[in-house]
Amino acid sequence: MPKQQSLFSFFGQASAGSKKPKATKQVAAKPQATKVASQANKLAVPESQAKSTPVPSSSTSSTPSANHPVKVGDEISIYYAQDKKYYGCTVDSFSGSGIVVTYPDGQSERVDLSTTKWKFSNVMDEGEEDEAEFDDDASEDSFAPKAADDESEEDDWLADSDEEEGDEMDFDEDEEDIAESPQKKRRISKKSAMPAKASKKAPQSKVSFSPDYEGPSRSSTGSASELAKFTLTMENATVTPSKGASSSSSSSRSSPPLPVTSSSERVMFVEGELNPMGSHLHNHLPFLWPENLRDAAGVKYGHPDYNPRTLKWSEKDLAKVMAGKLTDAKRQWWEIKAQYFDTVLLFKTGKFYEMFHMDSDIAVEHLGFNHMKGAEGHAGAPEAAYGTVCKKLVNAGFKVARVEQTETPAELALRKKKTPKGQKKPGVVNREVCSVTTIGTRTYCFLDDDKIFEKMTASSANVPGPLLVVKEVLLPPPAQSSSSDDSAPPPACCEYGIALVDAVNGTVTLGQFADDKLRSRLKTLLATAMPSEAVIHTHSSADLLTMIKNTCGAVSVEFVNSKETLPKSTAVRKDDRAFMDRAGVFDPWSRDGCVAEMKRKSYFPRSSKEAGAEETMGRWPEVLKACIEGGADMAIGALGAGIFYLQRALVDFEIMSMAEIRAYVPPTTTGADVEATSNKGGNDVIGNLSKQREGEEDGVENNAAIGEVEHMAIDGITLENLELLVNLTDGKAKGSLWSKLSRTRTPHGTRLLKGWLLRPLFRKEDIERRANAVEELASGTAALAMTEARHLLNKVGDLERLLSRVHSMGSVEPGHPSNRQVLYEGKTHTKRKVKDFSNLLAGLEMVKKVGSAFVDTDIESPLLKKITKGADQGGAFPDMKEKLQWFSNNFDKEKARDGKFTPVPGMDEEYDAAVAEIEDCKTALMGLKDQYCAEIPGARGHFKYINNIKPDSKDKYLIELPVSVKVGSGFVVKGKRGSGTKQVNKYYTREVEEIVSTLNDAYDKEAEGRARGLAAIFRKFDSYRALWSTAVQVTAMLDALSSLAEVSGQPGWSRPTIIDPKEDNTGCILVEGGVHPCVDTTHSGDDFVPNDLAIGGVKPRVLLLSGPNMGGKSTLLRQTCLISILAQMGCFVPATAAKVCPVDRIFTRLGASDKLLAGQSTFFVELSETAAALRGATSRSLVIMDELGRGTSTFDGTAIAHAVVKSLVEDCKCLTMFATHYHSLLADWEGEDQVRLGHMKCLVEDESNITFLYQLGDGPCPKSFGINVARLAGLSEDILKIAAERSAAFAKEMACGEEDEEEGRERMDLVRKIKEATEGGDVEALEGIVEGL
Repeated sequence: MPKQQSLFSFFGQASAGSKKPKATKQVAAKPQATKVASQANKLAVPESQAKSTPVPSSSTSSTPSANHPVKVGDEISIYYAQDKKYYGCTVDSFSGSGIVVTYPDGQSERVDLSTTKWKFSNVMDEGEEDEAEFDDDASEDSFAPKAADDESEEDDWLADSDEEEGDEMDFDEDEEDIAESPQKKRRISKKSAMPAKASKKAPQSKVSFSPDYEGPSRSSTGSASELAKFTLTMENATVTPSKGASSSSSSSRSSPPLPVTSSSERVMFVEGELNPMGSHLHNHLPFLWPENLRDAAGVKYGHPDYNPRTLKWSEKDLAKVMAGKLTDAKRQWWEIKAQYFDTVLLFKTGKFYEMFHMDSDIAVEHLGFNHMKGAEGHAGAPEAAYGTVCKKLVNAGFKVARVEQTETPAELALRKKKTPKGQKKPGVVNREVCSVTTIGTRTYCFLDDDKIFEKMTASSANVPGPLLVVKEVLLPPPAQSSSSDDSAPPPACCEYGIALVDAVNGTVTLGQFADDKLRSRLKTLLATAMPSEAVIHTHSSADLLTMIKNTCGAVSVEFVNSKETLPKSTAVRKDDRAFMDRAGVFDPWSRDGCVAEMKRKSYFPRSSKEAGAEETMGRWPEVLKACIEGGADMAIGALGAGIFYLQRALVDFEIMSMAEIRAYVPPTTTGADVEATSNKGGNDVIGNLSKQREGEEDGVENNAAIGEVEHMAIDGITLENLELLVNLTDGKAKGSLWSKLSRTRTPHGTRLLKGWLLRPLFRKEDIERRANAVEELASGTAALAMTEARHLLNKVGDLERLLSRVHSMGSVEPGHPSNRQVLYEGKTHTKRKVKDFSNLLAGLEMVKKVGSAFVDTDIESPLLKKITKGADQGGAFPDMKEKLQWFSNNFDKEKARDGKFTPVPGMDEEYDAAVAEIEDCKTALMGLKDQYCAEIPGARGHFKYINNIKPDSKDKYLIELPVSVKVGSGFVVKGKRGSGTKQVNKYYTREVEEIVSTLNDAYDKEAEGRARGLAAIFRKFDSYRALWSTAVQVTAMLDALSSLAEVSGQPGWSRPTIIDPKEDNTGCILVEGGVHPCVDTTHSGDDFVPNDLAIGGVKPRVLLLSGPNMGGKSTLLRQTCLISILAQMGCFVPATAAKVCPVDRIFTRLGASDKLLAGQSTFFVELSETAAALRGATSRSLVIMDELGRGTSTFDGTAIAHAVVKSLVEDCKCLTMFATHYHSLLADWEGEDQVRLGHMKCLVEDESNITFLYQLGDGPCPKSFGINVARLAGLSEDILKIAAERSAAFAKEMACGEEDEEEGRERMDLVRKIKEATEGGDVEALEGIVEGL
């Protein structure tokens, strides 16, 4: 995912080549007219000249004509659609089909009048007088409302949208509905076009559209397609990282670079005009300049302790640049921005999210928005577009804070009244940060854009990876020992505590382990988890940062110090602030601090209900309790930093209260000595917890002895070399083993299958248990039922994610600002909540049907029976019928699809009372109607209530009567329609008003009850999470097994025989007709050639493999490993027959790579990986090595290769496949019983014509035929000729050297024999030597 971008790159940024616009008193200054801007602003529809433009007469060449309806010297006005105004100019000359005009500010441009809206300067368009009242240049006195004495002190860019709901455009439709139904209308009230405080600088619209959007029509009602176009434009906007942004937005060691912003490059803004980027007010604030920039603590930018999350701002600087007083609204924005300086603020004003100052620059650059006019940078979008805006910014690497109004105008007025005399009254509605979204903390709440899940297939889960928190401790080097034990593992050089947070599914995984110099275990974790965001300590080692960036690519890295603070809550109520605020400065990495904070926030159920009772861990998740009590302090420390980061994002309660805490233990492939580490006890605790969880996911019996190996260990190097998850070419899944196996139907089944791939089984009984289930689903009696079940699984959806969503919707954190937020798209948000819940219920109904598909099926496999049969038949398939029936009776899914929900009677007493009150009011109103009709002559038959249908209607129950009907004095005229004898008056009476007032209160209580009832439904559903989780587990396992069964049913795949050599603890791999599972054709395009292979058992355990370049050696090595992995997953393998002894781990040394950033050469990496294999391999391991030693000289490389083979044969005694081009190495081991020599066959007609057979043959290959590969690569014949000659010469020299060396060895052997015979007095031996000579 993209790296976290820095906001600093936008401070003082000026547009290339931008010039300061000049304003004149006579005519409004034309804004900077670049080519793009002029094309975007001008309306590309010609205006009819016949209606309003007289054609002057002239007979000269400069007279108006069809091509040129103007003459040189004419005064005309060009219309700029974005600005909604005309700019005066003078015609200078003609240019082809266009004209050249000059504006009063001296700027000139070419204009084509046939495609441009224009007019003569002295002509007013028809209807222009009516339009003038909405014009930017309308006078302040025209329609500025008179403010009361305590009026809110709002400024230009905040109008009074907080005070009046009707001041904004009304977008009631959902984004998706608008895009699909452009005929829907949006309402733009006349008032919305009027600024609350009239000013030429105030923008007319809160929406900043893309450059090709020309704005709404001149009518008062626009089409919803305008918003659709706005949304579609954002969807297609190109997301590009900002220039100069650091790869680490908050690195305290190397602060993010700032652009050069010398005073000569800061273009001054012009009040009331459309200013170019780089000229707005924020570019001229000294406290934002690089040389002055400081964090809230006063630490300068660039200092190691600088905190980029905060800002020290100066009200004095603002007042100076603004030349005026700072308003309450602007002060409110800067106070929040100072606590979230590295975050884009989506600042709610009315129904719109506004982006000001440097944030507006980001909106323009990354969202395709336009700046609004004025000195202050300003852009915005409607509430309905939040999901799209947030997605774009987060994917571009930014943090996004949603700042909501948490107070209504009525509540503000009440707060003003309660303000004691002598104190300043509040001048603006209260606002609070309700969420901060980053790539790793995005939960996809009901406000977010979750269409990614609708488009996502089970096998293409492209949701961003989790948040990884790493606590690192570097261990001191061990004391030098006089004795050397080569077999002893090297000491661990560091220890890690990790917390892995899956924000989408609400799970937290804790781990703790020691690691070696290569960070083998950490690399494995990174390669398997692929986090999208990482949190590390500010002073972590460079090795840790390098490993994260090299392994995970463009991961966002956040730095957290040992002394941190959280932003202060801006809530009005003291109790809310107390709950949200974390007092003082604290250490997020502290184990004790983490435990104390979890108790304070009450993430988990309390252990006691007595008031004042001390909180204990009695009801905390078992994994968490065991880690705390068992001494896994580093893991808890990492969790503490993770909680701090989640608290900044305001999602800590939402995730932690799920109580889904798991344990992680890395594969034990490293040779590092973890026994001597200080946290060994904590490591063991996590290890035992991890085994229990893995046993549940694997569907195996947890009866393994303590210390017994249960899974094959696959480290990060092997994961990469074997292309298990992604290919080595472009890093995508295509061509990997995962792409061949992933045929699941549910996302949670996909996650489980991936876990099986990364953690193959080891014990024979476990493998057979799963393989029996796979075979029965592939070809047994259950195959037919599985076909039906897979069709149903397609409709289940991501139950795990939906369970997390329902939990968060039903379990709201006390004091959280989202409890107070004022949202205007309530119907849309409720619709999304209900949609998620409806999908979850529908998915569980599908799960129930999945179980029914196997009711009449006889199943032999114990594992398959467990996950498809109910408890009455000895299985574990959950019985959800009763619970689902209750929710079906109390939750109308049909209405829910329309975003409606009505609590059933008895669910909420207050709601029931409100419903009864509504009915009583309606009955009373109908009674009044009967009374009035009886009292007023002629009223019956004409009396009618209006505005009585919708609960949110204004002026409910107005009485309509013809003007001819005479009413009493109690009837007050509210309005009228029609005229003359057809006039109808609208009345209200005191009695009706009193009842309607009661009715409105009842409607409000009913709405509250609906929301409360919906949350109650969610909470009740969440209380059965254990039952639903069982449904998730069984469907995930059934889905994963069926995926393996589908793969196993392919032609040419067979079930392997699993051998368990417990007697001599040796292994073997015997394959007949094996092929690579991911390669269908050879390099030349022919069908893949099967191969037989036998290592171990009665055959030698080591295969030395030679053969021509590109002859298939590496493919055979990888193929063998993949067959072993498939067999141990319980899957069939691509072979005619196979016998596989489970291996405890696989080590690979393949390919050539270096780690330049870590200061490691190719050869160093080769030997480091080789050393890890030699230290970690056991007699039950599989080791493959490809061309070891080629990174150095031939002599050194051969010597090292020989020594490594010797160690593998004599010490490790593991199964080994060793590919080499060192022919002397082959000669060294020729004839050895424990080593088999083999080669990849080829047909050699001559040096220029070699045919690869891709078959394994016995014995060594005489040559590598590198010249042939050079010819295939396209080297010229001249070069090939020279190379062939030098190759022959080298071969001759080597042959001579080998002959001389052989003679020398014979002479030395003869001398040794003579000496031994002489010293021993062996006359017969001496005689034999003489005879031999």
